[in-house]
Amino acid sequence: MLKKPLLISQIIMVGVFIGMAIFCVASNALDNTLPGQKKYWFAVVLLLYAALRARRIVKAWKGLKAEDTTL
Repeated sequence: MLKKPLLISQIIMVGVFIGMAIFCVASNALDNTLPGQKKYWFAVVLLLYAALRARRIVKAWKGLKAEDTTL
């Protein structure tokens, strides 16, 4: 019963990580902290982590659907 709200919060976190990556690339706010190409590499890392989390969400969703069909 608690699994669905957890999946929703994980989906929100994927959106947050994608938003952070877009902010890193589009903004000049991180120029002092991450100079040069480092902010782009940081954005790539954030996108890869978001993709990893999204993959885990899909696997958990399929497992939840399989559980529902067996009941």
